[in-house]
Amino acid sequence: MDELAEDQITMQQRIDSNHEELSRRINARGSCIGSSLHHFKCEMPTFDHLR
Repeated sequence: MDELAEDQITMQQRIDSNHEELSRRINARGSCIGSSLHHFKCEMPTFDHLR
């Protein structure tokens, strides 16, 4: 496996763990429970206009 592929895997793992942490925090707050899209919409509603 080349270095670039390893970097991408490491980055994906970091993103996954960040997302898990984000989900835990949101669920603990009880404000947004659902798919990851819902999580991000609740965390950053200002992104709605980009779609």
